[in-house]
Amino acid sequence: MEEVMRSLKTFIVATAVALSASVASAQLVNETFPYADGNLVGNGGWQSHSGVAPVVVAGGKAIVDNVAGSQDVNKPITATLGAGGTFYAALDVSMDAAAPLDIPTGGTTVVSTYFAHFKDTAATTGSNFRGRIFATGITGSDYTYGLNATSSSPTAPAASWATGYAFGSTQRVVVSFSFDDGLAKLWVDPVNELSTSISHTGGALQSIAAFGLRQSSEGAGADAIETVDNLCIATNFADALNCTPEPGTAMLIGLGAMMIFRRRR
Repeated sequence: MEEVMRSLKTFIVATAVALSASVASAQLVNETFPYADGNLVGNGGWQSHSGVAPVVVAGGKAIVDNVAGSQDVNKPITATLGAGGTFYAALDVSMDAAAPLDIPTGGTTVVSTYFAHFKDTAATTGSNFRGRIFATGITGSDYTYGLNATSSSPTAPAASWATGYAFGSTQRVVVSFSFDDGLAKLWVDPVNELSTSISHTGGALQSIAAFGLRQSSEGAGADAIETVDNLCIATNFADALNCTPEPGTAMLIGLGAMMIFRRRR
């Protein structure tokens, strides 16, 4: 019996260590915005890289407003994307019905604005953005999402999601960027990486070290207010989508199991 217990303990420790290492290497950011209402900058490593009118936290969520001179912020990622790598970022997004995105009469030009993106450095400087997520108008619904691997054009995301959504609803949006080929992809409410996505390629060989939230000053028709929560960034799709527990959780589980076995002896 003693030999069996020793074997069980060894197995539990080895499993916990392996799981903990796996989580540590896969998940890079797990941000639930658990801060007091007020400015986001100064909490959880968030810092400003542009503008002055602050991104704020309200009710445990980040509020990305869009007014002239507004602040853009970023959170460092605990790794830097380099050769052979892909980053995945997932976030819960809802749009404020009080600030719709316009589709001008005739439907020929959709006014859009990007509100989230990967960033080249974790510093307060640097503006090489990749995988920009747009909020954009869509005929027959209140809004949808757009994607551009590199450009910040306010009127033409390179790819647009085909489904529209109602103000006040919430979507789980996933964006990825691959270093080697500059491929950006976007999913809305996916089940897994094989779910429907849109993509755009551009800006290869760009290292990534932060994730940004952007408050637009595009002007009338592009002033949607986004609410962002549960931002998770990982080196694989599943750990970003599902917000795998932060590094160390698996180890604690394993140690807890060890204590149970010890008490039973």
